[in-house]
Amino acid sequence: MPISNGLLKQKIYFVTTGLYFAVLQLGYFLMLQLNVSSTYVTYMAVVLAWMTGTVTGLWWDKPGGMRFGIAGLVAYYAVYGLVSLIPFSLWVLPWAMFGVFVTGLWAGQFFVRYFHKLPKTDVLFFYENNGFILGLLITFIGFVYLGNAFIRFAPLLLGCLLVIEQQLLTKAQA
Repeated sequence: MPISNGLLKQKIYFVTTGLYFAVLQLGYFLMLQLNVSSTYVTYMAVVLAWMTGTVTGLWWDKPGGMRFGIAGLVAYYAVYGLVSLIPFSLWVLPWAMFGVFVTGLWAGQFFVRYFHKLPKTDVLFFYENNGFILGLLITFIGFVYLGNAFIRFAPLLLGCLLVIEQQLLTKAQA
């Protein structure tokens, strides 16, 4: 059965979004492990802040759309700047958790936004999760070979790609 152009663009967008979420999550984790603390507390702080942001995004009553995505990217780079200016200080961790929370809002809003636009939700979760797994692999390999430069530039490049894909997807649906 052939795939329509609009459905193909949606699937690509879902994969790219999952990839973006993985790059941000693992980027936060690596950034904080390198600059704040290499303990389980740092890992749990990232996971709990991301999940809290995602759940809040799910229940947010006014759709934020890409504004949450852009706010999350700004938060990522604010945390990056903060941990670069004040390395190895646990006082940075609450601010970093707030940044992760803001970034996680887009994850919740993403699922709310596309949940109702598909006949079956398994398509959304399948492609986003595969993108996430791909993003974990790419981030790991990118960090191994490019180091700090990868976690510095990859989120911005993927964020720009998502904005472009969002525009293309909106045109395809119109």
